[in-house]
Amino acid sequence: MGGTGVLAALSLESHPALLCSIHTFGKAAGCHGAVIASSATVVQYLINYARPFIYSTALPLHSLISIQCAYDSICGEEGEERRKRVFELVG
Repeated sequence: MGGTGVLAALSLESHPALLCSIHTFGKAAGCHGAVIASSATVVQYLINYARPFIYSTALPLHSLISIQCAYDSICGEEGEERRKRVFELVG
């Protein structure tokens, strides 16, 4: 089943060549913000060479709760059922 990203569709989510994963909270999640998950080495690189792109302001608690609720829905059974329904409608 699709709908969870190109890397998932190609079974490349754990490929050793991937340096990081970027998770955005807009559009499907209906929230705002993003996060980069990576090794400590990449994080240190970003801190030292990409400082203008790093926001020092933490998201407010209500945004974090909204993101958690959205991802619980997207990654759970409800999300899988909705993706199946979309593929039925367009397929």
